[in-house]
Amino acid sequence: MSTADNSRHINISAFADKSACVTAALQNNMNENWRFDYTGTDGNGSFYRIVNAATGRVLTPMNYTADAGTECVIFGNENDKSQYWYVNPVDRDSCGNNLHYQITNYTDKNAALTESNGRITLSAYSGSNLYNAGGANETAKLHCYTDAAHTTLDNTHLSGAGAQKLASMIAEQTKQLGLQIGEKAK
Repeated sequence: MSTADNSRHINISAFADKSACVTAALQNNMNENWRFDYTGTDGNGSFYRIVNAATGRVLTPMNYTADAGTECVIFGNENDKSQYWYVNPVDRDSCGNNLHYQITNYTDKNAALTESNGRITLSAYSGSNLYNAGGANETAKLHCYTDAAHTTLDNTHLSGAGAQKLASMIAEQTKQLGLQIGEKAK
């Protein structure tokens, strides 16, 4: 498993129960490999236990609590429902294949695995893909057209609305990350 930009992989800080799940650059070792064990299906979809390949321990919210900000750790399989996870696609590649996934906790579908300061925590999922969220018509508004009749979309250049949306997203992220430039964002 990796972050959406593939720059960091989900790893573990140690091999014992309650060891933190962290992100790190690819190291090509077993503790950064995970297995998805099918556990069941309900009205929300299929859910899984996510098992660390090096330890056999299960990705678990600390103290089995799926509250926002809760750190995720590895722990032995207790068959606690907080150790179950939904895996849902959030966007597709140009061929229509699922590309990125949101992993949410069984006990709270709003509690998604999130990277925060190198640790894996739970928080409300906010990574809806800009290109899928509004559908084809809204996506088209983000780009320029190559012709006056607006029949051929230019996916390489942003429209004024697209540039404004991108700038807004960057400003919001700088504020959330506490970057000095974020202090200037309105």
